[in-house]
Amino acid sequence: MIYTILFVLLIIAIFAGTALTKSSLIWNADGISQHYPALVYWRKILRAWIFYHRSLPSWNWHIGLGQGTIQTFSYYNLGDIFTYPSIFVSQAHLGIYYSIMILVRLYFVGFSFLWAAKRFIPTAKKNSLLIASFTYIFTGYSAYAIFTHPFFLNPLIILPLLAYGLYECLLKNKGWLLALAVAWTIFNNFYFAVLLAFGTFVFWLSLLLSNKRFRVVKNNTKMVISVLIGLLSGSILFLPSFLQLLNSSRTKVPFANGLSFYPLKYYLSLPGVLLTDQNTSYWFKGGFLAISVIAALWTVRRFKKYKSLGYVLIFSSLILLSPIFAAIINDGTSPNNRWSFMLSLPLALATIVFLENLDSVDKKDLHILAILGFVIAISLFIKAGFAFKLVSVLAFYAGSILLICLIKGNKNNLISQKSIDIWLILLTLLNAFMIVENLRSSDLNPKETTLINYATLKQLTKEQKNYQKYINKKNGSRSLIDDQLKNVQGISPADNLSIISPAGNINSYWSLQNKYLGELNQQLENNTSDPNDVVSTIDHRSLLMRYFGVSVFFKNTSDQLAPSEYINTGELVNGQTVYQAKSTVPLIYQSSGTISKSNFSKLAPSQKEVALINNQVEDSGNTIKKKNSTDTQLLSKTFSLPLSLDGKKFATKQKITNKDPLIKPAVSFKIPKKLLNKKYELHLQIDSINYSSGTFKERYSTAVNKYTLSHKQLILRTPKQFNDDLRFNTVLFKMNWLKNNFGSLGNSNEGFSIDAYYNGKSNSFYQVGENDLSFYTPRTKTTLNLGRIKTSSKNKFVTLKLPLVGEYSFKVSLWAVPTGKTTDRAISADKSVSNLVLKKDSVSFTFKAPKTEILSTTIPYSKGWKINKSKKDLPRINTAFIGIPVKKGFNKVVLSYKTPYLSLGMILTIIGLLSLILLAFFDFFKIKAKRIIKRSN
Repeated sequence: MIYTILFVLLIIAIFAGTALTKSSLIWNADGISQHYPALVYWRKILRAWIFYHRSLPSWNWHIGLGQGTIQTFSYYNLGDIFTYPSIFVSQAHLGIYYSIMILVRLYFVGFSFLWAAKRFIPTAKKNSLLIASFTYIFTGYSAYAIFTHPFFLNPLIILPLLAYGLYECLLKNKGWLLALAVAWTIFNNFYFAVLLAFGTFVFWLSLLLSNKRFRVVKNNTKMVISVLIGLLSGSILFLPSFLQLLNSSRTKVPFANGLSFYPLKYYLSLPGVLLTDQNTSYWFKGGFLAISVIAALWTVRRFKKYKSLGYVLIFSSLILLSPIFAAIINDGTSPNNRWSFMLSLPLALATIVFLENLDSVDKKDLHILAILGFVIAISLFIKAGFAFKLVSVLAFYAGSILLICLIKGNKNNLISQKSIDIWLILLTLLNAFMIVENLRSSDLNPKETTLINYATLKQLTKEQKNYQKYINKKNGSRSLIDDQLKNVQGISPADNLSIISPAGNINSYWSLQNKYLGELNQQLENNTSDPNDVVSTIDHRSLLMRYFGVSVFFKNTSDQLAPSEYINTGELVNGQTVYQAKSTVPLIYQSSGTISKSNFSKLAPSQKEVALINNQVEDSGNTIKKKNSTDTQLLSKTFSLPLSLDGKKFATKQKITNKDPLIKPAVSFKIPKKLLNKKYELHLQIDSINYSSGTFKERYSTAVNKYTLSHKQLILRTPKQFNDDLRFNTVLFKMNWLKNNFGSLGNSNEGFSIDAYYNGKSNSFYQVGENDLSFYTPRTKTTLNLGRIKTSSKNKFVTLKLPLVGEYSFKVSLWAVPTGKTTDRAISADKSVSNLVLKKDSVSFTFKAPKTEILSTTIPYSKGWKINKSKKDLPRINTAFIGIPVKKGFNKVVLSYKTPYLSLGMILTIIGLLSLILLAFFDFFKIKAKRIIKRSN
């Protein structure tokens, strides 16, 4: 009851401002782009299942080009029990429900810990448990998850149950709780299941090493059986979704992003991150309450007495130092330290032990704590760029130590125990308040807030219906919707709000994407593709949009580039201009030509784009047929462009248009005259891209040179009476640069860009750095769409600008891609099927084939697709799509989709749940039998 009262008071203090301003807790990035649309869609199909007994859809035609429902949403909300009550909430109030359930999750995070902690340490006092529960709830991880990824809080609820279930199984040979916790773990989310499995393993290892009581073979065997029963029980979601993960585009990320060690800045900021959650890197959110950091140090110092906690804390500290360990834990991909949220449990348990033994604090403890405080202060000072911006968190650390000193010196009981407890609780609550507030200081500023208000949310949700009249659902046509979130768009590359409409937006941003679609977009060098959004806008390349069946394009007025051959209808929908294509490639069709896989691979990306319009890529086949085939024209002008760090040397004879190459190096090259009268789409292919930011010394020298050169140029360009820069100070500039860049010593490449300009419009290639954990995909080549070639003599040049100082090298070539009537003829040569009908998990059609062949589609490949109830897998064509075999003559075809391994998962779940019931029965029966025997004795 006391916990509930304190929790409510703290929540009011933190969120009262948000409630009064009618803002939701929906983040303007992944919140509005992924989590809220997923909840709206999940509520809709869940209501249809519960109230109208309609089966859950296995395939969704509106997730990009189409994707499995379960595989996509199992990561977000299918396993999240806090989304299920949404069926009783109207869509108009779903934003409020979303916000409230975040607070409900938070409450159960503390409740779960309290339940487990009372059993881990049965002698603990209530005040110790209360204080520890708030150190468990409020950390940098949870403060971040509240506003960005609410379902990230669920593992914090499960973790104490999992840990105590393991503890109880090893100590008392009772496995039902462990089995139940494991089942919930893998049902909840496959990604966090992997992280929690790692954490449980470390805890089990620490128990084995700490005490021989936990090495009993019988109990460890029971543990293994319980874990297996839990795995079986949650297989219905875990099996299909985990296998989808293994076949997703994210699996091709380089191991640990290619890092062997973190940059020096990471190590320098690590002590400071313990106390603050601001400006963290590699997903170590830290931000632990001061009392728990003190308790951890106190516990490790008494390692012999608290071995199990000591082992966990030591193992965790070592893992934080290596990107290789972080990558192993993170499914072998990026060096993501998201696993560190599990540190909150041993730190909270250490807090209980510490508070129960405050009398044991000695002078050596205080000396060590003082040294740690000094190290943290220096770390925060460096982290903030040698400024006193983050040092305020030290007040809680110092205050905690001061309070401990007062308690230690209270030999004559001048301060009552009740007063001490109150001060400890107040200090903890205030520290928790500050941890959350540090992340949301801008949310009360309407221009800077990252939270969506309820009025905006209702408007955006309501607007999705307006797309309906432009989409022909019968022929499977699709659309491309430019960013509809406008100035409330955060860092997310796209949004999925249109999933609740029939728009069929090909731009789809989800964590699991079809790996074959990813491969195709890599072959086409789609500049906008990334592992979370493999199709994206396809850089508005008109042929690709028509190949993917985009019949309608909804363009923001702020967007500079519109795809060629999409006609402006003059209509506005949701503030967007409607563009329509004259024709698009059908969803299912007989391709007019074929090309072998080997010949296709030899083509340039722009040529591949053209070839796909009316050629099916086969493992063996003829070269591109000339009849009904479009063509490309290659501009053979290529060159290498290496730039030295000082920007003075260009290894090319091309004209330099930028007068200040030190500030923004640039190069321009001419478009040949023979192409200026062709209304083709212009593509710029950049190959063999390499960039180096240089050593710390080189970057320092370059910055100083830029500063002095800019001053000299100011003097030369402006009249004498206006060119006196009285603030010019080279020594001060050097000191300031060193102060601001000290942390970049030993830094890896943090990303770079190459900007292309043509006809007053621009496009950019951007390579994210190794420190990006979600979108890092190293690329050495790309193709940029520069729009339609203009015949005006003013549009002869393409200009490249290189914004960052460093050494670049690459090769470029121009491609003119045909549009207009040439493309229309090519598309019309493809023969569409007849009587096409799209349903929830199936598609049917008829087709009269002149011979036995394979029809082409733009339905993403999955082994879940079967034809006419056959169990055979369909062939994969054009890298990413299913092919449909047909026989000579009339064919009536029904394609049906079933989630791969879902049936097997259901069978395993039934077996697991029955086993779990039996396990619980025997555990309780055994307890009851022991009690009867004890009474009889």
